[in-house]
Amino acid sequence: MDSYVWNVSDSPYKSEFLNETIEFGSENPVFLIDQLGGKRPALFNSEFLTKGKIDISMYPSSLLDSNVLDLLDRFVHKGKATDGFREFLKFLVQKGWDSSAMFYYLEHFSKSSLEDFRKNAVRRTESLLKIHSMDEPHFLQTGEVIPNEEAVRYYTSNLGVSDLYEVAEKRVDSFINSYSKSNLTSMIEATEIALIKMVLIRKSEMKNSSPVEQYNEFIRFLKQDLGIMLAREAHLALHYFCDNAGRLLGIQSNTPKEKAISIIKSTAWDIYLLRMPEVLFSESCHDVCIAYVSTQEKQLQALARLFTIEQIESFDSANIMPVVSFSMVGIPRSIQTEIKDELLPANNSLKKVVPLGLNQALFKQLELFCA
Repeated sequence: MDSYVWNVSDSPYKSEFLNETIEFGSENPVFLIDQLGGKRPALFNSEFLTKGKIDISMYPSSLLDSNVLDLLDRFVHKGKATDGFREFLKFLVQKGWDSSAMFYYLEHFSKSSLEDFRKNAVRRTESLLKIHSMDEPHFLQTGEVIPNEEAVRYYTSNLGVSDLYEVAEKRVDSFINSYSKSNLTSMIEATEIALIKMVLIRKSEMKNSSPVEQYNEFIRFLKQDLGIMLAREAHLALHYFCDNAGRLLGIQSNTPKEKAISIIKSTAWDIYLLRMPEVLFSESCHDVCIAYVSTQEKQLQALARLFTIEQIESFDSANIMPVVSFSMVGIPRSIQTEIKDELLPANNSLKKVVPLGLNQALFKQLELFCA
């Protein structure tokens, strides 16, 4: 496999898909998150180096979080929708965007029994297929979902089945057969460990220390104890230690331990969702998916605004390394000066297995803190 680099920050091209994060609706908003700074990524690979130019085919896709997919399912089955979801769906249809349930698949397959996952995933996949194959002019005019029979036949004939439910079954079964629950374990566990350590440093272990001292200890922990330098978690920690992270990790000593555990786990998945668009890039120039996260979570979109993807590097088939830059809005200048060496764009990669037992030990410490 050839090495390649997708350059974002220095790309001369503006995105034709999304120039900034968009908020749809007011009462129950849906956010479509831009982590590319309004840029269209430029590919540098062997073909570009040989020819001096390269033709790239790109298409935009909305990566639906589980809550937005639930809104879609509710709209298809009951015709009910929030103001934010209606505006969001109209945008996708008018702009000709694709949408994906892959994050839902990954999260719920990892958390659920096989039986529950299959039942719920098939239903939501069928709902998504009904949106993809609906009569779009009719929807834009009336807000009603009715099928475009030609589009439905496209999905069913390709698989030799009779309806969209069977298409959904085949898609979900294909996912189940090709995916292992252990695939995500290291990445999710590493983030959980980092988040717990963040809370313990701030609220217990070094609560009387300065934000700089807390941050330095956190970086030491990532590099030496965890053995992984996690860029997004490191930068989130800086904002957290400066009391600049809002309610994102609102864990106190009087927080019920069950709630504290739930906050850590859900935040770890939120951070993984923000990483997902990066792994959809490849060295191919044909049908490149530019994915944008969609969510209802206000704290998640606030977290996303702290990061911009600078470039995505790959030098072997097993290692994709995004380079991420950070927003320093709200961080005092004195603190920025003291930790300036850590503020450069950072690689965000998992380079080895999480130390055995560390995840369980940190969760035990969190329970003791909240006891």
